[in-house]
Amino acid sequence: MKFNFKLSMVTVATFSMFAACKNSSSGGFETDPATGVQYHFFNRDEKRAKPAIGDFAEVLLTLKNANDSVISNSHHKRRTEDSTKTIKLHLKKTFNGCISEGITMMAVGDSASFKISADSFYLKTFQMKQLPSFIKAGSILTANVKLVGFETPQQMADDVEKRIKERQEMMEKRKAAEKSDIEKYIVDNKIKVKPEADGIYILKRVKGKGKPIKTGDSVEVKYTGMLLDGAVVESSDQGPGKNTFTLVYGKDYFIKGFDDIITNLEAGGSVRALIPSALAYGEQKQSHLILPYSPLLYDVEIIKVK
Repeated sequence: MKFNFKLSMVTVATFSMFAACKNSSSGGFETDPATGVQYHFFNRDEKRAKPAIGDFAEVLLTLKNANDSVISNSHHKRRTEDSTKTIKLHLKKTFNGCISEGITMMAVGDSASFKISADSFYLKTFQMKQLPSFIKAGSILTANVKLVGFETPQQMADDVEKRIKERQEMMEKRKAAEKSDIEKYIVDNKIKVKPEADGIYILKRVKGKGKPIKTGDSVEVKYTGMLLDGAVVESSDQGPGKNTFTLVYGKDYFIKGFDDIITNLEAGGSVRALIPSALAYGEQKQSHLILPYSPLLYDVEIIKVK
């Protein structure tokens, strides 16, 4: 999973460290004498294992300014598929009192607040040339943290290797299944035509009466792309008044097979074809519907050629 963390207009892909807070604090905050970390625990388990500097911590994090207004919240993530709403921090000691050291005081399930120097956070951690306009120099930020989990560098590496292996196995299964899926579709739909040399099945072709398509022509088409079960995954319909798509034949295709199936057509003509994944999106996951090695059906009508 890819973790994103938004700080006003600044987006940071991954956190490697947090700035220290050297100022004394009150209101229930304590200062660790060994590290200088300023903290207040809401929930703390002294007995369970804790992460160390160098580990990767998975946390829920809310960052507030000196006026207690929320600057950033890991619950509000831009990618909807990131349902866990956590971020991963690589715990690195930057200097005594950094929040990475604070997180090493936490066990999984613990929650705490840490005080952070706004200047250090923005100018040292993110190496910004100046503070954001909404941050007052010398002010203190509050980071509310819940430790969801942590991994050592070796565990992280093992985890990545496991996910890579699982993805490779999934890809191999999908690749092997494509051939049988196409064969089943051909049998179930009693299709008699043979595939073209490139593997495309031209299921239906209607000859047009207008200008024939040549390389470099601007071709206006109306099309629908579907999975073999009929689920629509692509369409030229872009809303009221715009239901066509224009491409430059031979130069401006979005998949190789699309150009192939309109070869030798004319304005007014149409084609229905089954395109194997090798001429569509291949091993790419194009969307939540178009998975790797997905063969596609296309209905295409040639509207205009010029």
